[in-house]
Amino acid sequence: MKFTDILKTAGVNLRRSKSRTILTILAIFIGSFTITLTSGINTGVNAYLDKQVQNVGAENYMDVLPGDISESAGGILESSEPQEYDPELDGASMETISTDDVAKMEKIDGIESVTVYQSVTPEYIQSEENTKKYVLSPQNMAAENMKIDMKAGRLPKLDSSTPEIALAPGYAKLMGYRSESEIVGKTMVVAVKNLVTGEITEVDAKVSGVQDVSLISRGRSWINASLQERLYDTATEGLPQEIKDRAFAAGVTFTKGLDADGVQEIKDNLLKMGLTGMTIEDEIGMMKTVMTAISAVLIIFGVIALLAASIGIVNTLFMSVQERTREIGLMKAMGLSRGKIFAQFTFEAIMLGFWGSVIGIGVAYLAKLFVNSVVVKAFFDELPSFTLINYDILTLIVIIAVVVLIAFLAGTLPARSASRLDPIDALKYE
Repeated sequence: MKFTDILKTAGVNLRRSKSRTILTILAIFIGSFTITLTSGINTGVNAYLDKQVQNVGAENYMDVLPGDISESAGGILESSEPQEYDPELDGASMETISTDDVAKMEKIDGIESVTVYQSVTPEYIQSEENTKKYVLSPQNMAAENMKIDMKAGRLPKLDSSTPEIALAPGYAKLMGYRSESEIVGKTMVVAVKNLVTGEITEVDAKVSGVQDVSLISRGRSWINASLQERLYDTATEGLPQEIKDRAFAAGVTFTKGLDADGVQEIKDNLLKMGLTGMTIEDEIGMMKTVMTAISAVLIIFGVIALLAASIGIVNTLFMSVQERTREIGLMKAMGLSRGKIFAQFTFEAIMLGFWGSVIGIGVAYLAKLFVNSVVVKAFFDELPSFTLINYDILTLIVIIAVVVLIAFLAGTLPARSASRLDPIDALKYE
């Protein structure tokens, strides 16, 4: 019996009991579909996060924050909806990185420059055409070569003498402008409270642009050094110089092309000083870790479904052996070897696994088309170029191979049983 004959016979035998075969394939389909869809979601989300890191640029830049914050992480997306100003809430706050810390950082091998960011939270932002005031969450420009998705305009010029701000999404509409482009170039007033007198002073800022929704910005508005300095000087006027010199964070530029070990060494040296260094990739990495953990749990459920399906394969083939006992005895009496009988039953198991995995992947692909065209637009429309499900061809091939392997292993026990039947006893079987 040739290989093609064994393959054809295996297909014919599976069609003998269509209901049993379909139910077994359905069980395999559920497991392969779950694993495929989960891996697709993980691939899609991680690809989007990687793209966010690549788009931002500033690959040799690191944020430095006081304390060890390695075990804490904020939300994936802070609310991008601006909040109305409440005068009862105190907005001003200051953190601590001292001038001594800055001097020590500058001596660390690999660090080329250190920029300190004094902390001041504005009381509110207000347009000249609107009386309503809104909460502002500012973020200092980290580097000149940063790239953030923009709906209109541009990011503030880092070293411009004109105070500039790139507003987070939502402000233009709330302030009465018909479009994001209409607010670009307008002058806003940003109010800050003096920490000594409590007096509120307004500082003018030019809108350089309006951001698109971004995981990097997370609802914050980017400001340049000129605006930051004016806000900080206004808030800290009257305070001792020692307090003024303290900062809530610092930005570190390290040597371009530094390998992962070199970057990690800088982080370790900062940690010894009680500081945490985080690249933009690290911040995104926290989100990727969470996503990977969720995917792992869902894949485990898929594997459990496949294991249950493998029991179904064993049961299906054992029943097939029992039903075809006399047939097996006749084939052996005609000279068919144990190996070919074993191969015939294992091929039946492989075909069950193959078709179950292929159908599962096919349905998962159809689910991708629906989710990316309907669900993403409905719930993630604000995230530009976001694709929730994205399949990697190599991963799909691996899934098929793993499912087929599981099916093969499940089929070896009944195949072995069939191949070891005594032909005389099998021919007498009723």
